[in-house]
Amino acid sequence: MSDIDVNDFLTAGGAPAVKFPNIGYTIKGIVLSSEVRQQTKLEDGTPLVWDDGRPRMQLVVTIDTGDTDGEDTTERRLFAKGHMLTAIKQAVKESGGQFLNGGELTVRYTGDGEQKVRGYNLPRLFRAKYTPPAVTPAPSVADLDDL
Repeated sequence: MSDIDVNDFLTAGGAPAVKFPNIGYTIKGIVLSSEVRQQTKLEDGTPLVWDDGRPRMQLVVTIDTGDTDGEDTTERRLFAKGHMLTAIKQAVKESGGQFLNGGELTVRYTGDGEQKVRGYNLPRLFRAKYTPPAVTPAPSVADLDDL
């Protein structure tokens, strides 16, 4: 038997990934789901590891942007690692909360960093803002009397 969720299986493939085509590009939406997942090679899906054998992890966040932007869904996925992951961590810390579904996440591509390894793309730099979801107060005992 498998412990894969039926709904996860039926919706496999997921929302389109955000590409960040140019500096200044910004994506904003409500967090629908997030998970920590091992990075894989784009070419063949082989799991990536660090030199010491530990898995290279990333945060995969699905947001609802409210705009189809030419796609068949308003959902988009962010594959956060490196500078983007650092920006999201900082945004969550500044929000004083935890990263929860229902919160609003904004990520902006702000520029390129310094090339540290010849032949590799310049690292992309990001800024992020995160607003936790509004908390609905629990009903008071007096409110329950009206039921």
